[in-house]
Amino acid sequence: MLRVRAHHARADCCALAWFKGVQIRGDAAALDRLAPHAKVILAADTVCVLGCEVLGKPRDMQHARSMIESACNHTQSVVTGVCLIDIATGRRTMTADSATVAFGSIPSELLEAHLQRGAWRGCAGGYNLQEVVAEGWPVQCVGDPTTVVGLPMAILAPLLARVLSKGGLP
Repeated sequence: MLRVRAHHARADCCALAWFKGVQIRGDAAALDRLAPHAKVILAADTVCVLGCEVLGKPRDMQHARSMIESACNHTQSVVTGVCLIDIATGRRTMTADSATVAFGSIPSELLEAHLQRGAWRGCAGGYNLQEVVAEGWPVQCVGDPTTVVGLPMAILAPLLARVLSKGGLP
């Protein structure tokens, strides 16, 4: 399994997105059943990079607590890699984006509520940006917030428009 390296997070996230996309393309029966008219597979992978440490999805609640507490009063880079695969030809294109998220000191009652309701599950770094902002966490995002959420629309929308207007990947 590929491990994301802090200094190569953009390339490694693209590779992980590609691996996901290839798995989907390889399951022709499921693809035909779930998306019979699909022309392109879109896959993505997101990590948080805090210093030299890569934070993926937490294993359990304690791991989520550790990730979030380590982010307090620090800034992390959030990287999302995206891969588009043409189903018919297997051609691919990959890209990545990053944004920064600055954390203040998170009040313990907010952190505990977040952990207890399982809001950390499936989220790189143990949080979903939109949810924690709505909850009043002291966080600030610089860059495209959709990159932090896991699908960088600022770079993806024009890429999809080009691909779809040409009828597939070049």
